[in-house]
Amino acid sequence: MAAAADTPPINAGLQAGVDGSGVIVANDRDRRSLAWLREQVGDAAIEAAVAQLAGQRRPYVSNVAKALGIAIPSDLALTSADTARARIAALRSLIKKK
Repeated sequence: MAAAADTPPINAGLQAGVDGSGVIVANDRDRRSLAWLREQVGDAAIEAAVAQLAGQRRPYVSNVAKALGIAIPSDLALTSADTARARIAALRSLIKKK
């Protein structure tokens, strides 16, 4: 399985990937949420939650958090201003190329 960390930041949110622990990471918010989860419970607990979800639900970050009984803080939903500016600049350059 390909690691989500290998995806260039500008492509974040455009294509979903699977983290090394088996979690589906679809966007920057998922990356921030997964990093937060790792700080809270560690990789072993995340991998155990992914295994617990097998056959029941897909291992999206939100489902993994639910399986762990943890609520992800809402402030992780916000993209930083620098990241937003970089994404807008990249989109503008793509538009100019067309």
